[in-house]
Amino acid sequence: MIIKKIYLLAILFICIACSLEHNIVIDMKDSDYTVNYTQSRDTEFTPFLFPADVDNWTVIDSSEIELHFQRAFNYNDIFPYLFTARMSMDEIPLDMKDTEIVLKEPYQISSSNLFILRNYQFEGIFKGRRVKNNYDKLINYYSGFMDDAELVKNDDDISEKKYDDIDAVFNQLIGFLYIEVINNSSIEFNQKGIYLNALKEWRNKSEITALINEDKIGLDILQLSEILDRAEEYLHEIVEDSYADEIKELWKKIRLEIYGTLFLLFNDFYLQINMPGNHVQHNADSVYQNTLLWNVDIDRFMDHDFRIFAKSRVFNKNRAGLLLLVVFIMLAFIIKRKYSKN
Repeated sequence: MIIKKIYLLAILFICIACSLEHNIVIDMKDSDYTVNYTQSRDTEFTPFLFPADVDNWTVIDSSEIELHFQRAFNYNDIFPYLFTARMSMDEIPLDMKDTEIVLKEPYQISSSNLFILRNYQFEGIFKGRRVKNNYDKLINYYSGFMDDAELVKNDDDISEKKYDDIDAVFNQLIGFLYIEVINNSSIEFNQKGIYLNALKEWRNKSEITALINEDKIGLDILQLSEILDRAEEYLHEIVEDSYADEIKELWKKIRLEIYGTLFLLFNDFYLQINMPGNHVQHNADSVYQNTLLWNVDIDRFMDHDFRIFAKSRVFNKNRAGLLLLVVFIMLAFIIKRKYSKN
């Protein structure tokens, strides 16, 4: 009982330690804009994320629990990926180095000048994690640890707490991985069904089931990784060697997506955009004067892409007055010529 409590608390500590807050402030001006990206974490064990071209950014502040980047851009600059992992195989069970794990594509920030009007636009797309009906049982499993933490804290008995849905977790998870890899490969269509039927036999592989059914409460990331390693080995046993390299890359990509989702469970994104002029369109959570604010967590892009956008417009009164004056002079000239001929 005591051992199981300690083990569960260790898992909970790892999960809670992954709490990471991202604050992005974009200050848009007439001809350029500035981005401040600050991260705050609970402990030094939580990995920071980095802009893809981090060498072009200035580090304003850096400590064990906070990291602040800043950079100025012109509107014709290509904005880089902002949330790039720099973790290596030594730190996690899968290489996530130089990988964007949050956005579908880099932020789109632009300005266009129409003489009397200047438009400012922003768009960002948080990449949907495709959790529902694919690996939502795994996500729900990890999410339940927070409730158990309260029980342990109050010295309540969790020895009889059942995690008997662990088989369902891996039936769904491994099935999803196999289906995604096979269907996205170049394997002939009429062979895919044959391979998928054969792969159902993974449940009879003692190397996998023994790891799943270990007598302990909870599922740590190393155990999860080892189970997926064995599942991948079985995949390579079934599929022809000619597809080995392709299968390996597909498996790595989808597995990375799953690990990224687990990491993002404890991340919050606070985005503030200061846009000149009047806001024409936006889906901000709140607005204060020229400032738009969003608070985004994984619940908003758990299954589908989540798009945030804003557009503002500045009306140049001086140019408008000049344009009206030119039009008035032209009309007066035309009218004068017309009456002069008469």
